[in-house]
Amino acid sequence: MATHSRSWRPPTHLPFSALDLAGSSTSALATLPEVLTAREAAAILRVGRNQLYQAVGRGELGAVRIGRSIRIPKQALLDLLAAASAPPASDE
Repeated sequence: MATHSRSWRPPTHLPFSALDLAGSSTSALATLPEVLTAREAAAILRVGRNQLYQAVGRGELGAVRIGRSIRIPKQALLDLLAAASAPPASDE
């Protein structure tokens, strides 16, 4: 019985490089389409699609449902990244 390597590989069909976007440079983020598929958003965040769907279900990431499909607005992705990099609020 042959064993298969199940290591994750970034999708090759994306219209942008997820690795270029990982640095969160403004110019790279500006090239994103206004609406992303779950696969595209997961590649940018470097998480699996299931983790992305769970984040949507918890309300951590905004999404638009169209039938059985979901699409992630670019602004929702940017908001998530901004919230993750914002300093914690002080309780003074």
